[in-house]
Amino acid sequence: MENLYWAEERGDKGSFPEVILDAEKEYVSFEGDCNPEDTDAFFEPIFTWITQFLQTEGRKVIFRYKMSFVHDPSLRYMQKLFNTLGKYQSSGKGSVFLSLHAVFSDTDAQDDIESFTEHLDCPREIVLHDNF
Repeated sequence: MENLYWAEERGDKGSFPEVILDAEKEYVSFEGDCNPEDTDAFFEPIFTWITQFLQTEGRKVIFRYKMSFVHDPSLRYMQKLFNTLGKYQSSGKGSVFLSLHAVFSDTDAQDDIESFTEHLDCPREIVLHDNF
């Protein structure tokens, strides 16, 4: 399976986080701002990759989430992504570890993390930073 990597980008069509989808390392990471003009087009290849990636049983996925700003349409996709990973964990087909990062003073980001993960049965760490 081919890995995907997108560098963080800011431009006329919005802000895009750094995205790492690494099948060999079983590592998924989102870092930065997420405010794409075309949210569907941004997330479609990510969900295609994740769906194919989770077809393999026995994976030990590490999911790193370190987002500064996520606009509402992207928040819905992120919730869907967390739910997809949570289902993989709860199915017993593999395991998912969540590494969740937020700025200490950003209570909105901390609330997003809580709402994304409160119903998931995945081991997790929450790391609070002074800033990103």
